[in-house]
Amino acid sequence: MSFPFLDIEGRKIYNKGMELKKNEVKKIMANTEAFRYYNQGLIKNRNGNICFIAGTLAFVIAIAGFNDTEAVYDGPNLTGNKISDSGKIMGVLGIGGGLAMFGIGTNMKIKGKKLIHQSVEKYNSGVNE
Repeated sequence: MSFPFLDIEGRKIYNKGMELKKNEVKKIMANTEAFRYYNQGLIKNRNGNICFIAGTLAFVIAIAGFNDTEAVYDGPNLTGNKISDSGKIMGVLGIGGGLAMFGIGTNMKIKGKKLIHQSVEKYNSGVNE
């Protein structure tokens, strides 16, 4: 059985110098072990993107929390503002959650890229289990 040789650069897959779309790669790899690796890589990559979005939203929550202020009075006179206790909690949790989501997202994107590379290697080696 003859099948096209695939090249990979980053997460992009090429055949004879032409970049292939995801659905084209899926058609070429259909019914092979490589197809399973490719799909898993795409899923991890997508989930990594979702984690990055969630991390960004967590940082927005942190900013909102640190902007939640309450007035400080010295008797009848307003002396300034301070971050409310709930704002401090929102801020700290937002920063912690954002960092965690960015870490998880980065890990998923790295694993996804490795799986996509493995799929091309497996496909090119002719392993069609």
